[in-house]
This record gives sequence, C-alpha cells and structure tokens, in this order.
Amino acid sequence: MNWLVIGILSLVLGPILIMAGAKHERKNNEPPQLVQYGYLLAVVGLFILLVQFF
Repeated sequence: MNWLVIGILSLVLGPILIMAGAKHERKNNEPPQLVQYGYLLAVVGLFILLVQFF
C-alpha cells in the first residue's frame, strides 16, 4: 500500500476515533483509549504526509 494513502487514511480516522471515544467516561482522570489512539493516529498520519511531501 502506498504511504500517501496510509497517511491520508490515518489522518481521517484519527478525528473519527476521537469523536467516538469522547462519548465514553473518563477513568482516573485519563481520556478513554479511543481518544488516545485517535490522537496518536492523527499525529502519525500528519507525520507520514509531511515526510511524503518534503
């Protein structure tokens, strides 16, 4: 699979995971796992796209 496609997909799926995870309750003052994975996926996707363009 092309790295550009992986970057775009992860950048699109990141906010979707964040919105889906925001509905869950917090435990020990931590955001839910889906929110954490969403932010991670968005940052990784952004990094992949930046590497591809530069």
